[in-house]
Amino acid sequence: MNRNNLQSIFKKYIDNFEILNNEKNDETYKWEIAQKFQDFDVDAEDFVEMLTYMWKTSENLIDSSQQLPFYALVDYARREPETVREMFRKLFADEHLDNMSKQAVIDEFIMTSEELRKKYYPDSHLYMNNQRSVMMLLFLRYPNSNYGYKASQAKSFADCIEFYED
Repeated sequence: MNRNNLQSIFKKYIDNFEILNNEKNDETYKWEIAQKFQDFDVDAEDFVEMLTYMWKTSENLIDSSQQLPFYALVDYARREPETVREMFRKLFADEHLDNMSKQAVIDEFIMTSEELRKKYYPDSHLYMNNQRSVMMLLFLRYPNSNYGYKASQAKSFADCIEFYED
């Protein structure tokens, strides 16, 4: 790893902190959304309403104009609330899973979501959940042990600091 490049990035970030975190560029909203997600109760009587609120709260972190994976979960919950509740129950069951176990839980969540998509919207790819969307759900629920990032930006950062380990 190129520690000089890493230190240079840190210095530039610190030197430009006010610019990078002003009202126009503020990224702290992600942490505010994660804070709201701490109130997400999978076992709530009003599960569908709670999920809808969490979807609306998450703004652009999961859904985009090209994909609506979180909205899809809300839609599925209106049709099959217990199926979606169980998906979230399993996903949020244990914050401290090892990577292999966590990946298995994520894969199961995606598989169940895909079954629902094929059942209700077989010709649409708008409602597909994937690794990224599920990891963002985990980040919002457990921000201390899960991370939200874009792979292309992480790759650029790794290139910049010449970090190519696992």
